[in-house]
Amino acid sequence: MSPSHSRSNGNAPKPLADIITYRYVDKFVYVKPAPTYRKAIEYARTEFPELLATKPEHVTLWVNATVKGQKEKVRVSNMAYDDIVRNLVRHEIVDIVIMETPPASPRVVVTDMEAPPVYDADEKTRREYLSIDTTNSRSRSPSPPGSRPRSPSNIASRAVNWLKNEVSPRGNSTAGSSGSSSNQSMV
Repeated sequence: MSPSHSRSNGNAPKPLADIITYRYVDKFVYVKPAPTYRKAIEYARTEFPELLATKPEHVTLWVNATVKGQKEKVRVSNMAYDDIVRNLVRHEIVDIVIMETPPASPRVVVTDMEAPPVYDADEKTRREYLSIDTTNSRSRSPSPPGSRPRSPSNIASRAVNWLKNEVSPRGNSTAGSSGSSSNQSMV
């Protein structure tokens, strides 16, 4: 059940508030309703100078509402401010409350940029695929220490073997049927 403000009798239209009351601790001040949430916080910090030492994001606005028949204090969010302020009545009290932790706002947090995505593939297929060097010799990065350079014919024969082992069992009977001519086409 959403909060409902019980301020008027029947269906009589409520007058728009031209003056509302900010309350901070035990002090009260009349103010004009601010056009935006940020401005409302700015007004509160101006009218209560002790709030100037507090970061604006820690200053919050609260109104009294009837929730399930009970009077409750409800925090006014930035996104709801316009609708709430339009429904305030003249002299209505808006409480100013300092929160130790500001209200949560959505954030995107990147924790690890070095880990590549993991895809489903068996380890043998991944190893065979990664061992085939398809880069051009002019743009090839140096080989890791202790590794031996691969000759083009070695790479081609490994590719043919990989095709015979991986593609043929899956229903392609053309791979490997031409023996050495496959080697020439792969080079």
